[in-house]
Amino acid sequence: STGLEVAYYDMLYVMDYSRSPRPSGSAPGQDVSMDDWLHINQSYINEPNNLLICSGRHQSAIFGVNVDSGELRFIMANHEDWSDEFRQYLLTPVDDDGVPLYDLTSPGGIDAADKNFWTWGQHNIVEIPNDEPGILEFMVFDNGNYRSREDAKSLLPLDNFSRVVQFKINLNTMTVTRPYEYGKTEVGNRGYSSFVSAKHLLTNGHLVIHFGATTVDEFEHTITAQPGSSDLVDPDEGQQALGRLVLQEINKETKEVLFEAMVTSGYFKNEETNGTNYRYDISAFRVYKMPLFA
Repeated sequence: STGLEVAYYDMLYVMDYSRSPRPSGSAPGQDVSMDDWLHINQSYINEPNNLLICSGRHQSAIFGVNVDSGELRFIMANHEDWSDEFRQYLLTPVDDDGVPLYDLTSPGGIDAADKNFWTWGQHNIVEIPNDEPGILEFMVFDNGNYRSREDAKSLLPLDNFSRVVQFKINLNTMTVTRPYEYGKTEVGNRGYSSFVSAKHLLTNGHLVIHFGATTVDEFEHTITAQPGSSDLVDPDEGQQALGRLVLQEINKETKEVLFEAMVTSGYFKNEETNGTNYRYDISAFRVYKMPLFA
């Protein structure tokens, strides 16, 4: 309540500054910039393990830092392009029995993990309480930008998806499991959001989710809102764009959709009439379900 700084962490010395960002945050047509190489969009303190947990969107990485020492503890991310000194912090995806899910030494295994396990350009990391020593859990909105470090293996928006994912990390074994996900098959490409978006876990166990930056062209095909910085550009996409917010409340356990609404700006935009940023039509960073009466 005093406003005094109690701790300072310089991420230039914590994370791998030499690793190029993906998504990049650079404007279309510009070279990839390192000015916003990490882009921490949310963090929290995990008290049982004394860790600062951070979501670095532009590294598509979630990582933990010791609160007292400022030393890196783990990185949950695709294993490619890290400097040698950071590889010891990378987590291994496993099943409930601790068996590795992917062969991360093979191109096929790397690609399978990229498409199905890791988060890409994620937002809204929120802790799920767990007091077991060495264990931490959280839920995150996985935007899904590219789903690869390589253009040739990346997904176009029309083939992509965004999702809500729950992860459980075991710091003792440096492994991670994925107990829950929603959105990949249930919503598919109509929920794909290049940026922003979030979810809200209600006290009754329901999930309120908003796919907060979905975009379609005049043919109702999913396209990117951020061409060249957050996604590949689809050569077959149209010349117009309409932003949509897809809002849902679901039963978390059964995944039944209890409520859905779609919000749009009401009309399609194009570059000639609306300028180069015409795709930034409508978006929302957060959504909450509030009680009618306090």
